[in-house]
Amino acid sequence: MDGIKGMTVETSGYTVITYDLTKINMDKIKNTLHKLNDEVTDEQEITRR
Repeated sequence: MDGIKGMTVETSGYTVITYDLTKINMDKIKNTLHKLNDEVTDEQEITRR
């Protein structure tokens, strides 16, 4: 983790860590965010029923 500036953000019970994007593969970030968004959406759908 050395050399990576990180910030932790809490959203919908998930902890999302955002890093300096120049240090990390953008595709990995996007894929991870899509997965998190899908999981959050699924959980919200279940909660609404």
